[in-house]
Amino acid sequence: MPQYILLLKGINQQLEHNSPEELQTLFEKYDTWVEDIRAEGKLKQAQKLLDDVRHEVSFRQGQVTDGPFAETKETIGGYFVVETSTMQEAIEIARTCPVVTHGGSVELREIHVGACRYSD
Repeated sequence: MPQYILLLKGINQQLEHNSPEELQTLFEKYDTWVEDIRAEGKLKQAQKLLDDVRHEVSFRQGQVTDGPFAETKETIGGYFVVETSTMQEAIEIARTCPVVTHGGSVELREIHVGACRYSD
C-alpha cells in the first residue's frame, strides 16, 4: 500500500502570536486529528522537528553552515507518514490537518517504499 509523507510548513512563525489558550485549543485539534488517523490504521510515523537547530551542507561549497539562514515562512516544523490506498485519500488527510487552518501548509509527497537500497 502506498505511503505518503506530509511535511508541515510555516506554522511555527504563526504560533508566536497566539495566546496560551489559543495554543491549547490548537494542540487539542492536532491530538484529535492524529488520533483519528491512528484509529484508522493509517499513521505510520510522526515527529516534530526542533526549531532552533539547523545545519546546511552545501556540496557546491564543500562546507557545513550553522546559519544564519534566510527567513522563510516555509520552514518545515514536522512530518507525518501515512499509508493509504490512494493519493486522493492522503490529500484528504492533509486537507484536514490543523496547520492548514492556522496559516501553514502541507506538502504531500509519495514515498517510494522499498526502493531505497540504503535503508534497512
